[in-house]
Amino acid sequence: GAANTGGSLDFVEDVVISHEPGFYDEPFEVELSCATPGALIRFTTNGSAPSLETGTTYTGPLLIADTTALRVGAFREGFESSYIDTRTYLFLDTPAGGGILHQEARPPGYPNSWGGLTADYEMDQRVVSDEGSQHYDERVRDALLAMPSLSIVMDIDDLFHPATGIYSNSQRAGIEWERPASLELIYPDGKEGTQINCGLRMQGGASRLPSRPKHNMRLMFKKLYGPGKLRFPVFEGSPVESFDTIVLRGGNGDSWFHPSATQRTRAQYIRDQWCRDAQLAMGQLSAHQNYMHLYINGLYWGVFNPVERPDHGFSAAYQGGDEDTDWFAVSHGGPKAGDPARYDYLRGPLKNKD
Repeated sequence: GAANTGGSLDFVEDVVISHEPGFYDEPFEVELSCATPGALIRFTTNGSAPSLETGTTYTGPLLIADTTALRVGAFREGFESSYIDTRTYLFLDTPAGGGILHQEARPPGYPNSWGGLTADYEMDQRVVSDEGSQHYDERVRDALLAMPSLSIVMDIDDLFHPATGIYSNSQRAGIEWERPASLELIYPDGKEGTQINCGLRMQGGASRLPSRPKHNMRLMFKKLYGPGKLRFPVFEGSPVESFDTIVLRGGNGDSWFHPSATQRTRAQYIRDQWCRDAQLAMGQLSAHQNYMHLYINGLYWGVFNPVERPDHGFSAAYQGGDEDTDWFAVSHGGPKAGDPARYDYLRGPLKNKD
């Protein structure tokens, strides 16, 4: 019943970006424009969101000659700012010796360790360079273009700050350990992708351990960050094209980076996906998934497995009903959503038997 406070005169139009995200072979110039008179366009290339206090003022075309995560926004005093948009431009290599295939061991601004574990950013030159190495494999270049790519762009400190970064404190959980990010889906074959601002958390159990350099993550689509839902056909063959969350699995068990030598020697990245796909092939309900290359602020982060999270939202999407009132979700860690009274009632005979 009180009077409104603050407010804005109008909304600043979104920035128009001349080039779409994707893979490029030659340098090019990106032009930015905004239809709102008097709006100031600001941009960053370090992952942080631009603002009047953060970033650089756009004054003319930007030369893109190497992998770049470009974030843009437009601002005008008294107006609501534009949507903070992101475009990731990927180069496999460059004449100057840059690009994904020559990713540095110590990228500027990134820590030397994550939660006590030595960081490993470098693309192994024994594998990607043909300069007399017996390990060289010319298929790497084609492999990076053989699957879709996910690009996550966000403030470096939100990931790696020793005290508050979610990657450096991977065992922390809950909304307090969720950070804003941009997500892009990029298809090397020219298929149209999408971009959305979202939240990012760490995900899983053993995959959170500091001894695992490749943590699972979880994308959270909320109105706090952007549209509130990801509306895009992420999973081929699925009738669902609207998502509240998607899990990014790094493949920890039986993997090349597992602390156990036994598990490293039997590395495989298809077991969980095969089980889910087999369930779907038999006409049963199961989570859809696929494989994608992941980039964080333009740094190659490896192959990940985006997968639906079988929670109350998943159940409502595939079987109907309201996710908040008609479904209850529980995991080995306890209730996750809904009214636990129904679950307790269902378990009542078992409890009495005990």
